[in-house]
Amino acid sequence: TDRRDVTTRNQAIGLHHPDREHALNLMLAPLENSPDHEDQSAGGVALYLCDPDSTFNLPAEALRSLYDMTPTEASVAMGLVNGLSTMQISEQHGVSVETIRSQLKSIYLKMGVNKQQDVIRTLLSGVVQIS
Repeated sequence: TDRRDVTTRNQAIGLHHPDREHALNLMLAPLENSPDHEDQSAGGVALYLCDPDSTFNLPAEALRSLYDMTPTEASVAMGLVNGLSTMQISEQHGVSVETIRSQLKSIYLKMGVNKQQDVIRTLLSGVVQIS
């Protein structure tokens, strides 16, 4: 029998569709048997599918609970996470850019961050738990 040593590593591919702006991202990672997961069969993989065209949606209640945000602040934070500019958020909310900037300052204070990228990074990092 010809046995080859295969180096296992994570694999990622993009799945394109003619009707979509961005490819779906598909990532595979081999599962290793561990004492905590003795029932795993050989060759198991973890599959992660990400649709960059879908919006990130964290319930406002979760942001209020975690960071004491108002519903409007939660909406502004979600706008940032979904790639909207302050101008786009202001248009969406029907308020001035200065109002959005004021709300951002409040969000920074409540989240303990200093800039928009920190808000985005924190909310996308996965440390948020929703019960």
